Amino acid sequence: MATNNRKKPFTVKGMNVTSPKGGALWAKLDKPDREYNEKGMYSVDLVCDPEGQGVPAFIEKLESLRDTALQQANDGKPKPKQFKPRPVYKEEYDKEGIETGDIIFKFKMNNVDDRRPGQNRVKLVGPKASEGEIPMVQIGNGSTIRCVSFANPYAMASDKTVGVSLILEKVQLIKLVEFGGGDELEDEEGDLDLPNDGLADEDEPPFDNDDENGDF
Repeated sequence: MATNNRKKPFTVKGMNVTSPKGGALWAKLDKPDREYNEKGMYSVDLVCDPEGQGVPAFIEKLESLRDTALQQANDGKPKPKQFKPRPVYKEEYDKEGIETGDIIFKFKMNNVDDRRPGQNRVKLVGPKASEGEIPMVQIGNGSTIRCVSFANPYAMASDKTVGVSLILEKVQLIKLVEFGGGDELEDEEGDLDLPNDGLADEDEPPFDNDDENGDF
């Protein structure tokens, strides 16, 4: 598996995180997208109300990880050479370029072809998470989902920023809006209990390189 040997300017490790519920946007999960990454990429944006249930706590967790990495990266450096923080989410805008009031978290699994079998696809579970994995489907915009990922702190030397990438591992499909249609499938929501489900060890992120970062 390809690795990146560039040394990070901090020692803090990443961690497994489960997002709050939100709306799926531009989900590309049923097959690798190769338009901008020839080795394949899975991705989905998660649209949330910034004051919605669990969202402030999720933001706080990601910002705490980023700020720890930032503090370590800047330890002893003079101000002109210090790193700056990158946002852990971006604002959502409508077609007219007006802010909707919602925010977007970006989840990706990059370089699919370089990953080991079993780690080279996104797993999908249904509303009742205890029932286990279900076959992947095309997920339309507006579907309700939660995402499991490895929150991986990174540093960008090009613009001297520190951020957190969300390396996608698993998606819980709570309500499906079919791709290209308006039909919805809804079931009882279950808890997605994932602290020890074998997704990734805190000290061994699935991938550790700057190419895993988001574009905001």
